[in-house]
Amino acid sequence: EASEKEENRKAKLQSIEAYFEDLERRSDFLDKLDTKGHRSEGLLLCCCYIEALGGNLYWPAGRSARNFVRLLKEHGGEEVLWHIHPKQLRIGLTDARSKLVQGIGQKLDKVLAGAEGRLCTEEQILTLVEPFLTADELDTLKQNLWRGTLAALVYGRVRGPLVHQLSTRHGVSLDQTIFKGELVPDLDARILYPVLRRVIRGTKELSLASGKWYGHDFKAPVESDRDM
Repeated sequence: EASEKEENRKAKLQSIEAYFEDLERRSDFLDKLDTKGHRSEGLLLCCCYIEALGGNLYWPAGRSARNFVRLLKEHGGEEVLWHIHPKQLRIGLTDARSKLVQGIGQKLDKVLAGAEGRLCTEEQILTLVEPFLTADELDTLKQNLWRGTLAALVYGRVRGPLVHQLSTRHGVSLDQTIFKGELVPDLDARILYPVLRRVIRGTKELSLASGKWYGHDFKAPVESDRDM
């Protein structure tokens, strides 16, 4: 019986390895699309792969945008993407479903507008807005800071138009936004293709180390976050 379990374990690990190797090959194909003049199609597939990997990794949490952002922060390896753009935070808060979150966005509209032009850490944003919020509002904001990240901007302004409007957009330019003394690079294939490869490697390593698909085998649900 022990021998049979070990054989099953090895077979499962081989299946996991083959699955992620296939994903890696598919991600490599995106470069070929790019060089053959199909940049929009490559970027569309890249965003869809990232979204799907986030949905699998954080199952059963069904919040696609938040999963996308969380995946890039935890496995994407591109620091600039999880920093907060004050304008994006203003938009993200006021566009949220929750009236409470919308109200916080409206309350912070002027102070965030005054902070535009640079990327901020979570701590910098919280220090900036703390005088204008109640303790409960500050706690709610902490749960929603992801809405202001550049990863959320990618989800909304790159992935969104490509998926829903058949856009030919090749990325987003943040003209005069500064990060660590330099202009923020365009959010396009040059950043997102390497991010996708790192995400695939990260989820592959997690799956192989745990011996479970995406670390959970879709069998051990965690409590999903309430939509904000």
